Amino acid sequence: MSAIKGLPRGITAGEMRQAKRQGFTESGAYSIAYLSRRVESEPYMYLLKTEPGGKVMNHVEEVKVNLSEAAEAMIKAGTAVRDTAVQTIASITDNNRKLRDNNTRLTDSINVFLKTATKAEYIKAINDVERLATALEKIADLEKAGILNKLAAIVK
Repeated sequence: MSAIKGLPRGITAGEMRQAKRQGFTESGAYSIAYLSRRVESEPYMYLLKTEPGGKVMNHVEEVKVNLSEAAEAMIKAGTAVRDTAVQTIASITDNNRKLRDNNTRLTDSINVFLKTATKAEYIKAINDVERLATALEKIADLEKAGILNKLAAIVK
């Protein structure tokens, strides 16, 4: 480093005088004090799209847009999940109501059946149906054996 802070070594005496007066030289050497004053007085110049600060700001804007899009997507997905949950809860509630109604109907039907099944007339009707089923099975067996036709011919 040279005597003026921020200037590279190996510059001429004329460049040193010019850097002292102006803060920069014709060959492109700048003093740190000059650059600091320049950034403080005209910060917008260093945020132009072609400058490094401007490129960073462009990147920040892109990230901001991406984050905004991601936030919108998350909100949309969250809304979809919420809507699905609301529909599921409504469906579960409806199915639960139907189950309770059917349970009540079944209980009522069982009670009616138990009241009817304990009556003597019902028990007698069941026994008669059992005897009728047994008789019909025997007639079907006789028909398969060919005996039913012979009996019918004898009766005529």
